[in-house]
Amino acid sequence: MCAETLFQMKKSESADSLESLWEEIWALLGRGAAFPKDPWHAPQLSTIASSGPKSRIVILRKADKGKSVLICHTDIRAQKVKEIQRNANISWLFWNARARIQLRLEATAVIHHMNSQAAAHWDSLSASSRTTYSLTEAPGTEVPSDHAPLISFDRDLSPSAEKLNAWYNHFAVIETTVQAVEWLELHREGHRRAQFTRQESSWRMYWMIP
Repeated sequence: MCAETLFQMKKSESADSLESLWEEIWALLGRGAAFPKDPWHAPQLSTIASSGPKSRIVILRKADKGKSVLICHTDIRAQKVKEIQRNANISWLFWNARARIQLRLEATAVIHHMNSQAAAHWDSLSASSRTTYSLTEAPGTEVPSDHAPLISFDRDLSPSAEKLNAWYNHFAVIETTVQAVEWLELHREGHRRAQFTRQESSWRMYWMIP
């Protein structure tokens, strides 16, 4: 079943039940992580910097309902890593324009670098995906040029062990544990909004005025 059919523009029976809606949310997140063309494959991740909130588009790599965890990948030298290390509170924003469904999640994040979790994700990457961590300069480094430079990755799909290890040193995993979820459906006949808040080992679920 595709993501769009899970949430039709008319009210669905499952969306009338908070428990069923909770299941569907995680099913959609799982689909977003699995399929590149899914509307929820490239959500917005927001961190807190000293100057205020910072947002960017990332690729959702994994959604684990059992652990309430969402995962994405990053370069360890990226600014968002430093921001998370200073303040672990982050937020996710998902939007499905066709179904007119917005999902906002509050979470706490940890960075995995050069450990078993990072290694497992690195091993799952394609040779092409690994090359995106080949840049010698850190993301955000100023480029002294009057013209827009085109920064190219090393596209070696059969790199030496030394080169591959250098790329792996740049790779990190952002693991976020969800603390709160807000679901919003926009519809011409009326909007609906639901909140799910973690309470120790359970979740408090309730409807809200949109």
